Amino acid sequence: MHLRSLAEAPFASVLAPWNHCLAAAFPEYADDMAMLRELCATQGVAVQTIKALARGRWPDPTEPHFSWYEPIGGPEARRRAIEFVLAEPDLFLNTSSDARLLTETLEVASGPRRAPTPADLAADRKAEGITPLFDGAELERI
Repeated sequence: MHLRSLAEAPFASVLAPWNHCLAAAFPEYADDMAMLRELCATQGVAVQTIKALARGRWPDPTEPHFSWYEPIGGPEARRRAIEFVLAEPDLFLNTSSDARLLTETLEVASGPRRAPTPADLAADRKAEGITPLFDGAELERI
């Protein structure tokens, strides 16, 4: 959809979900994201990312929460999730709607960073139970 939209209008930025879980779980999505990033780079369009700190959907979505998805629980896993996005110079990171994570996100973003290893990210996905938000479940069929 982004590619079609960019062909029709001169947008200044696009907004897309992007995190290491989506990249690992859906290679076709990672390929689509790579195409989008390449086009945005040639057109001078900013790529804003969302859902970097998503652990998965809440087990009980009817309970009140600070965001519609459950954030990653462990601070080191959250740091690596932020670093995964910010390791790419063409990506911008939008913060979680869970404002309790804002200070931590800003501290990681403004401090020294290193790109996390694929092994660290895979270990985080396993230890934290990180699952894709967009998995074809009922929410996406509405």
